Amino acid sequence: MLPPIDLRWWNTGAQSIDVAHLDPVTLHAEANPAAGDASSIGTSGARRSWGALRDVIADRWKSIALVLLALAGLGWLMPRTIRAIAARHRRHREAYLRSETFAFSELRRAARHGDAKAVYFALLDWLRRFEPVAPQHTLEAFRAVAHDAALDDEIGAVERELFAPSAGAARWSPHRLLRQVGGARRNLRRRARRHEHTRLLQNLNPVGLSSTTSFGRPKPAR
Repeated sequence: MLPPIDLRWWNTGAQSIDVAHLDPVTLHAEANPAAGDASSIGTSGARRSWGALRDVIADRWKSIALVLLALAGLGWLMPRTIRAIAARHRRHREAYLRSETFAFSELRRAARHGDAKAVYFALLDWLRRFEPVAPQHTLEAFRAVAHDAALDDEIGAVERELFAPSAGAARWSPHRLLRQVGGARRNLRRRARRHEHTRLLQNLNPVGLSSTTSFGRPKPAR
């Protein structure tokens, strides 16, 4: 049913407000005889869907079986693969934690915090992994092979800060110490690479073979 409507409007001729009235209207709806029952439609649709699924399975059962076998194989292999990847990552991580690169990064981190004690012991720990100062791996060996007066001054400053503080001594600087240690590190690694390259060349071209034959007799003069 539509409700009644009253529409007020201004009558310019009578100079007054008039009201236009519409009575309520009743609407009647009837069922469509052509439309079927909703429940029967849903049931028949479900039957058709299951029938189509059975047809697909019947037509492609070999492909479906291969897919299921592949999924089962992946389910069996994935845990082993994941464990292998995790083990390899763990080995790489452990190797990195034992490396000279990690020890030097810890020295950098300690220097950023400016704690003299932490910097000093991080420096000692790094030297234990720094091959150019082998076999001693000590501060004395580092100073000896570096031959750098500025490096000696910075190491001496941090040692005085820890073991013999005095009012008149210059304070140590973590920035200057790290700069000098880093420069010495680069120089010594470069020197070690050159030495290794020279040693390999000497092994490839041993001295003395150029003037003798393969039987040890001198080559004839030309």
